[in-house]
Amino acid sequence: MIKVVMFDWGNTLMEELSGFPGPMHIWGTVQATPGIHEVLTALRGKYNLVVATNAVESNAIMVQKALKRVDLDEYFDLIYTARDLGWTKSDPQYYRTIFDDQSIAPEQALMTGDALFADVEVPSRLGARTIWLRRSTEKLHQLPMMDGEITSLANWLPAFSMIEDEEIPSAAQLEELFHEYPPSNKLTRHVRMVAATAYLMAQALVDHGVDVSPIVVQRAGLLHDIDKRVWRDSGLLHGEKGAQILEGRRLHIIAEIVRRHQVFTILDPGRIPTTWEQKLVYLADKYIEKDQFVGISARFAHFMERYPESSDLLDAALPLAEQMETEMLLHLGQGRDLFYAGLKSRLRWLADLT
Repeated sequence: MIKVVMFDWGNTLMEELSGFPGPMHIWGTVQATPGIHEVLTALRGKYNLVVATNAVESNAIMVQKALKRVDLDEYFDLIYTARDLGWTKSDPQYYRTIFDDQSIAPEQALMTGDALFADVEVPSRLGARTIWLRRSTEKLHQLPMMDGEITSLANWLPAFSMIEDEEIPSAAQLEELFHEYPPSNKLTRHVRMVAATAYLMAQALVDHGVDVSPIVVQRAGLLHDIDKRVWRDSGLLHGEKGAQILEGRRLHIIAEIVRRHQVFTILDPGRIPTTWEQKLVYLADKYIEKDQFVGISARFAHFMERYPESSDLLDAALPLAEQMETEMLLHLGQGRDLFYAGLKSRLRWLADLT
């Protein structure tokens, strides 16, 4: 349960405007980040709200003066700065000091900021929940660790609600699931690549104005084959058993994605992917052969070789999968060849992980 919600200062609570030297509280012009008042108003009185900033030029009093200029100071219980603490946010001790001062365990805190490493990766490794306010083209250094990803504070409350309602599995929950249903090394490489592929597609759609959660599809991609070793003995279909496992942990949204990812669900009106999250995980799984991006045609050709008894069903499913892909490409304004080339290029960062 989240008790403390932490916010970065520059480019999260307030805009870092160019052309103004010195501490922000003396700038000629200051500006609150759009949407932040609505977020803080919704949180006030329900959580301890704190500022966690890497500021070394401003101390807590100076940060408070800047916040006061945009009517944000009254929301916060405490302000922590790198200048006052003696550590920057790149050092885990920065966050440990806040957790100790707030008398909370790391998993009872949530951090929001725009800096991928300092605001997301460091507190995530300690066990805190995180939301990345993606305002740049900063590249991931690893598989996504954050629990929410947004490009505007207008989307912060829905992302937070999914975390608070425990619809987004934490790193600890993922570890627990994979301990109970351990994947082989080969399967681990496959699900990580599917998760990364679905995540990158979701990011691209978000950047083209489509409402889809990159983190939901990333988590679902990691979990889409959770039942791979047990479904045959369960009496349920592949995907159905995985959904049952996840529903038992109240991960209902991800469970429904897992239920609809299997190749033939596209032929079943009751199981066809309908949301963008469901469609992207379905497509990502049809792009990745083992741990390599091959695209839909090659993947279905492999299915034909592996399951010749299902050739009629595969022949029926392939054009529907291609139609789903076309729908996505229309939103992205790209042809298939260009999209494939760009996606494979962006997936190269996974080489060391798979």
